[in-house]
Amino acid sequence: MKHKNIAAAAISAVLGLMSLALSAKESYIGTDSTIVVRDYIANMEYVNGVLERVNFEGGYIDMTGESPRYMYYVTGHLGNVRAVVDEDNTLFGRFTTLDPMAEKYYSVSPYAYCAGNPVRFVDPSGKDWYRDSEGHIQWTSLTSQDSMEQQNLEGTYLGPIVVCFEGSMDEKLGWDMEKNRIGNIDGEGAVTAKVIVYGQKSEDDIAIYTGFTLTSDYLKFGAIADGGYDVTYRESAGGGAIPKHYMVNNGGPVDCINNINLSPKEYAPYSDTQKDWIFIHRTNYNGWAGDTPSMNKCVSSGCLLIRAGDWDAFTRQVGKNGFRLLLERR
Repeated sequence: MKHKNIAAAAISAVLGLMSLALSAKESYIGTDSTIVVRDYIANMEYVNGVLERVNFEGGYIDMTGESPRYMYYVTGHLGNVRAVVDEDNTLFGRFTTLDPMAEKYYSVSPYAYCAGNPVRFVDPSGKDWYRDSEGHIQWTSLTSQDSMEQQNLEGTYLGPIVVCFEGSMDEKLGWDMEKNRIGNIDGEGAVTAKVIVYGQKSEDDIAIYTGFTLTSDYLKFGAIADGGYDVTYRESAGGGAIPKHYMVNNGGPVDCINNINLSPKEYAPYSDTQKDWIFIHRTNYNGWAGDTPSMNKCVSSGCLLIRAGDWDAFTRQVGKNGFRLLLERR
């Protein structure tokens, strides 16, 4: 208890008044039907006024025992939390098997059912998506390629959320009545891509949106090549008037169709064969997705687009999560 008090006092002294500006509070009914008040002050969490946890990069200090215990997150290749261990490399948890949805709740033990509060929360499905040997995307209780192979399930593991852009080389933007030229995703004559989102809630969490894969002007910019990519969510990334949160390949280089990047020098192309800083984002609210050469501006010199009218529904379904992107032009 002495160590716990010393650690708590030291942490509080360092943070000082800064904690007042970084506080938050939530109340809910606990498992014993009593009211639980949780305060978040800077990187500390208090439950009913008692310090429970101190978060730090890569883990947290558990303050619920006789002495502080350092807990560390074990992450996968995408940075998702796979397990929690202490300084003695001992795995801790309430269940005997890892929650398959643990990576979505980085601050909660991967062995804690419903964040330790089944009265307040309902457990998600705990299932993911995979592509079978015939190319169909299916729902499964298995949550990795290794587990699929162990169960002799043929196919490719995709993850809890999958976004498929099904386009073609015949895609083209339609006529924009306001600008009196080609460039609108909703315009007459437009040939668009189909965007299918396989969500994380259930096997029925599937929706279709309108998208575009061939940039604002394919002959001027080219486009990224077909393939499978990891997409990460960033609170703030990219620039321009259109928000950009869903980053392909973590902003790194992506191959172009036929290994040819047509983007002119004024657009600072990554290389002659690849583009970088590729996002999935919406068109302008009026559907404009084209190029404006007179202003040296375009909606997309490489990014994948979703119709603005579909954007809110898309972001609600995907949330602030990363996902697997499948780009296929048929």
